Amino acid sequence: MGAGEPLLDKHIAPLVGDGGGGIVAGMLTSDLQMVHTYGPVPADGIFEIGSITKVLTAILLAEMVERDEVAFGDPVARFLPADVRVPARDGRPITLLELATHCSGLPRLPPNLEETVADESNPYAGYTVEHLYAGLAACDTAEEPGSYSNLGFGLLGHALSLAGGRPFADLVTGRVLAPLGMQETGTGFDAPRASRRMQGYEDGQPTSHWDNPTLAGAGCFEAPVADLLRLARAVVEPADTPLGRAIEATLPAHVPVNDKMSVCLAWHTYVQDGRTVHWHNGGTGGFGSMLAIDRKARAAVAVLSNSSHVPALDSATMFALLELVGS
Repeated sequence: MGAGEPLLDKHIAPLVGDGGGGIVAGMLTSDLQMVHTYGPVPADGIFEIGSITKVLTAILLAEMVERDEVAFGDPVARFLPADVRVPARDGRPITLLELATHCSGLPRLPPNLEETVADESNPYAGYTVEHLYAGLAACDTAEEPGSYSNLGFGLLGHALSLAGGRPFADLVTGRVLAPLGMQETGTGFDAPRASRRMQGYEDGQPTSHWDNPTLAGAGCFEAPVADLLRLARAVVEPADTPLGRAIEATLPAHVPVNDKMSVCLAWHTYVQDGRTVHWHNGGTGGFGSMLAIDRKARAAVAVLSNSSHVPALDSATMFALLELVGS
């Protein structure tokens, strides 16, 4: 390996177009780490990472299992108020593990989300815990195992918050971000960091940041590329972190999606030519993100964009990583 910057230029640079957005791309191997910018964004810019948050939620779950605070097989209803109706899956209670592996059967979005939206540019801001409980009561569990569910991960984060006795973001910050050195990842930033918080663009127009108070476990964090590379380093070398056992617990595949893809705890795996890549992407109203890691090759590529409409972002990141580890 050693292609580095030319690979990023080849795969990532062509994605930058008109409309005010840019891209920060990071690359990690056993002997190098680099960050490059494309378009009008700084290398240390802070972006919404959307559903990459789910990886942090899964690590928190595994960390709480390590502490014997929860168990993977616990029904999620155990942590909710007694009067909350949680639909069953094939006649059985939905467990924390099923939420973390997208096997709960819950739909992608709450059935009552749309009726709570006051501002379409910030669709989760008005969704309350009361709405979550009402939405669960109206849900079925008809989705196939492995069907992606923001509702499921939002419910998981909420349940972990109740089990841990602290707000979800505080739990992740203290138990996951701080031990991994991801000091600049968060949900809100003080004045020194505010200037590095990127403006998002949708269809070339500035858009609102997303607030996600109730379904935070599905996507609430913002981060610079450097912090995603710290996460990648921890996945490549979990034994070198305080969260090694918890991280390892998130990585095995649980649910096959097709002959190349499987679902782990939050992570997805992609297998090609004998290589296994753990990956997750994210998207909010004005941002796109992608993190892809080859543990065997000890390599990763992380990409953050402040334009929501970069349809080739995921594949470009994957191609860059596969070419890097194959070079």
